[in-house]
Amino acid sequence: MTIYHSCLQKAKIIFERTGVLIGHDEISLLCELWGTMNPGEFMDKLDKMSDEELKSWLEKTKLEEARRRKKRESLNAYLSQEHRVYA
Repeated sequence: MTIYHSCLQKAKIIFERTGVLIGHDEISLLCELWGTMNPGEFMDKLDKMSDEELKSWLEKTKLEEARRRKKRESLNAYLSQEHRVYA
């Protein structure tokens, strides 16, 4: 089983439990936030949670992704400015 296939299975399970559709990036972020190193650890963590706890984590994931996107946009703007100044 490939990592990508494993993430699709995780997303399917999460959708069945919560009705929230997520993608590979959100799965990766959940892995990072939960400190899981492999699909088995991820599934163990997932199985121990109630559906409401899982929904709460999904909200945290959305907030974290928005924070990272804003930071990345800010860095890109800075690098673009530096490029114009020193070009």
